[in-house]
This record gives sequence, structure tokens and C-alpha cells, in this order.
Amino acid sequence: MDNLQTTGNIAFTAFPVTNLSFITSCSAINEIINFKVDNDPVQTCIGIFTGNLDNTYITIDCGTPQFAIFGGGFTAAAGTYTSGFTVAFYNIPNGISANTPGNNFILQISNFGPVGGYIDFTLNGTFENGTRTITATGHVLRDY
Repeated sequence: MDNLQTTGNIAFTAFPVTNLSFITSCSAINEIINFKVDNDPVQTCIGIFTGNLDNTYITIDCGTPQFAIFGGGFTAAAGTYTSGFTVAFYNIPNGISANTPGNNFILQISNFGPVGGYIDFTLNGTFENGTRTITATGHVLRDY
């Protein structure tokens, strides 16, 4: 352990095949998104965050480095989603739709807290006909 920080229990939902990607634990940061594209280094967002649900439209994002998940058909509940959302990140800022043939994403929202609570998620998937990969984990405060 490099920084001698510890964490309590970390809740997660397991499926027959679950890729937990990477888990970051840090007691000094309230919100965090980690993501990895292909074989690039893990990117860590610790800047400005948004976590919103406007009717059924969800927005989860951070500014530096850019990462966002947005789309319709969501409820304020934990669940697994494979369509209806777009993923955008630093080198593909316009986003990649989960609905596009050749893209295969699984967005697992393990906690969808009330306003002022947290949205916890993992994202795993492939895009560009399976030639590229992305994994992400996030713990973001829900603004509204």
C-alpha cells in the first residue's frame, strides 16, 4: 500500500462475468471517475463533476480529463443498461452511442442516491466493432 490509506467495505453487484476494472480508494476525495481506454494509462478525474437526473435523462461527467455518460430512459434506481446512452471522453469528445452496431457497453449503476447522495457506476465495453475497449468506475455526487 503506497499511501497507507484504507477504506471500509465496498459494495458491488456481481454477475456471472464481472469486470471490476480498477478500484480506487481515497479518503480525501469526495468524487472521482477513473477510466481506461485501450492500453492507455488510467485517467483520473478529480475536478468539476456533474451527476444529474432530469426526468429520465442522466448526465454524469467530469471536466479534466473529459469523461461523460449521458442519455435517456433512466430512473433513479440501481440497474444495468446496455443501450440508450452515449459515452464521451478526451479523444472522442462527440461520444460513442451504445446503440450503434459494433459497440457493446454495459453500464452498471450500483447506487443511485437521492439529491446530495452518490451515483456509483462501472462501465465496461468495446467499440469500433470490438477493436477498442473502455473501462470506467465512478463515485459522483448527485446534483439534481
